Amino acid sequence: MLIYLKKFLFIEKKMKTTLKKDLEIKIMKKVLIVLMMVFFVVGLSAKEKYVQAIEDISPFAGISSNNPANASDEVWDVLYSFPDIDAGQPGIETNDTHIFTTDWRTGEVTFHKFDMDGTFVEEFDIAGATCIRDMAYDGEYFYGAAADMSLKKMDLEGQTLVETISASCAGVTGIRHIAYDPELDGGNGGFWVGNWAEIGAITMTGAQIYGNIAGIAESTYGSAYDPWTADGPYLWLFCQTGSLVELKQFDIATQSLTGVMHDASDMPGYVSGSAGGCCTYVNDDGLFALLINIQQDPNLIGAYELAVTADPNAPGQPTDMAVIPDASGALSADIDWLNPSVQVNGDPLTELTSVELYRGDELIYTSSSPIIGGTESYTDAGMAASGIYEYSVIPYNSFGDGLSASASAWIGEDVPGAVTDLTVEDASTDDLAALVSWVNPTEGMHGGPFNESILGYHALRSDGEIFEIIGEVTEWLDENIPAPDYYSYTIQAYNSVGDGAEATSDAIWIGSAFSGIVIVDLDPTGPGATLQAAIQDCYNGQVGLATSFDDYPLTSSIEAVFVLLGIYSSNYPLPEAEAQPLIDYLNNGGSAYMEGGDMWYYDPQYQGAYDFGPLFGITALADGSSDLSSVDGQNLLAGLSWTYTGENNWIDQIQPTAGTGSETIFMNPSAGYDCGVAYDSGTHKTVGTSFQLTGLGGTNTLEEAVGPIVEFLAGAQAVTPGSSNEFITKLNNNFPNPFANSTNIDFSLKNPAKVSISIYNIKGEKINTLTNGNFKDGSQSISWNGTNSNGQSVANGIYFYRLETDGYNATQKMILMR
Repeated sequence: MLIYLKKFLFIEKKMKTTLKKDLEIKIMKKVLIVLMMVFFVVGLSAKEKYVQAIEDISPFAGISSNNPANASDEVWDVLYSFPDIDAGQPGIETNDTHIFTTDWRTGEVTFHKFDMDGTFVEEFDIAGATCIRDMAYDGEYFYGAAADMSLKKMDLEGQTLVETISASCAGVTGIRHIAYDPELDGGNGGFWVGNWAEIGAITMTGAQIYGNIAGIAESTYGSAYDPWTADGPYLWLFCQTGSLVELKQFDIATQSLTGVMHDASDMPGYVSGSAGGCCTYVNDDGLFALLINIQQDPNLIGAYELAVTADPNAPGQPTDMAVIPDASGALSADIDWLNPSVQVNGDPLTELTSVELYRGDELIYTSSSPIIGGTESYTDAGMAASGIYEYSVIPYNSFGDGLSASASAWIGEDVPGAVTDLTVEDASTDDLAALVSWVNPTEGMHGGPFNESILGYHALRSDGEIFEIIGEVTEWLDENIPAPDYYSYTIQAYNSVGDGAEATSDAIWIGSAFSGIVIVDLDPTGPGATLQAAIQDCYNGQVGLATSFDDYPLTSSIEAVFVLLGIYSSNYPLPEAEAQPLIDYLNNGGSAYMEGGDMWYYDPQYQGAYDFGPLFGITALADGSSDLSSVDGQNLLAGLSWTYTGENNWIDQIQPTAGTGSETIFMNPSAGYDCGVAYDSGTHKTVGTSFQLTGLGGTNTLEEAVGPIVEFLAGAQAVTPGSSNEFITKLNNNFPNPFANSTNIDFSLKNPAKVSISIYNIKGEKINTLTNGNFKDGSQSISWNGTNSNGQSVANGIYFYRLETDGYNATQKMILMR
């Protein structure tokens, strides 16, 4: 019986209670009720006294009148779902106050923090705790590991590492998934842990309790403890079974799977992805919830209902709850509801001692003689200012507090809603300009009274520049654009009450279109700058470096696009929606190079990435293994060879698609498979590799691989370093950047020419001309000391330098930071 009591108290510890007053008394009351049930109720096992069965035992009809999606009353009902702000965040845990996710990738911010409603709060690192895969919470601290046996004990609210625990468990090679179990180690608590197809148990200090239990786990990414399901306790294992993301029930007593499973692809927002972490908690409405994290881009977080935790004889949930604000904008509201008429277990309710109404955490009304199933109403005029107010109703009887109902509404005069029909047009003539237009809102942001007129607008340009627009207008001309680029605008109207809703336009290109080669570097390790330099050494044109397909318009002026997707474990699965501009570009006759360690086989099959194989004339054969140490050139690269020192040598095995005319240009000589294919479809040209091009070196150089690829894709004669045509016209990156006192701007000229180099501020205003004269061919350099044309020092910030000469102009960005 003590074990069951400990389990009950553990759930109370993890539970964010819905009680708003007399908390300690009511908790003790619950404990006494549990003890009485354990000792005196005949015909039921001890476990059945406090564990509610997984079945539709709660016939309530809606937790929140403002959120019908919360009207859950059955197992596997979805309580909510929301996206993380990034991919690569599989670990998840909650302390019932916040939800935390973890990033397993080296060099990324490890922790994301959300409110329980899914609102992003912040991201942060903890020194000594990185690459955490899954997490557990014991009611005070969080625990997790980087798929090794070094278990981190963490205070995530305080953002500190408490200690590192060295764990040992026979047959368990690492802690990838973890769940806290308060009954392990004789009731002292411990963890279920494992790596992929492993599951064992350890104490709180890392000592073995159970070695690996073979034949249970299968590609398990997360595990969670469940003491509320009938006949438990259980674990839920979040597994990747082929292409399925499945939750599997594990019986702790028998140490075997029960056969109960649920396919988590029904979670709203699911596209396709892999299983991630999972955890459990009791929410404010007394529902036992299973929280999961699906690995896609961005990660998808969601919660299922598993059980109801209130006493079966306690009151069920009040229904028809509504908050009706004063229509004129006064600070008052009527709150209406129907008292429950059934118990939690669905039987008719025969006892209802009181009903309490809370505004937030404040008790504002108590119905001391409520009528079962009767109508209740209360007018609240105690608000101090306009805003969103949440109300909750909690019914009570001698069995304890019942299921609560909640609803919220904006009360008082409202702020403006979002502007509509927000558009941007290129209004450039001699100078760059954008015309932004919209339709003003006619309703409040929160559906409340909107009587106060619009006083102005906050305008945020996508490069971070903020503008203030005074008065009520419907268009605005931005004449301060610094350089040709994609720009979007966020407009937010405001009135005397406050700032209203935001609306963001589509991004459009402002200014003359970019021409040349574009590198889209999505590789988390960032090899784009190295490749940019290599291409520029053998290409007589501009080479732009981007981190998104939105950075440059992929028009016919782009001669080729190079896409970098990285190598496991720092790879980037590219979904179809994000890849659509590139797909359209190729279908319209463009040329592209693409590389990635998993992007041909593993990513499209298992990570929801787009399958570029047909567009690139590539057939994927198998997932990679650690076997690429050297690379031989074939066909257009015949006679060349390199050693490979890329980030990782786990690459997909590929080959040219039969009958398409595609051909091998790179192969792995030691393993005998292809790792690079060139394809001329007749309308578009492509080169695809399953390794990092910048990892090539040794016998031949990176430039000797890049040159023929550029010539094949762009139709441009490659420049051979060291030959008579070595010099090309180009503007290089300044160095140092950022700089404090002065910086050098390097450029080269293919032929002698007149050159102008000018400096512009963030508003696009020319502040200095460094040179406007004749230069010979070859490499050149000029310095800038951070002054304007009058010799005065300029302020810290972002500046642009622009080179203009016959048939060529280019702009680069630099940062002055004294």
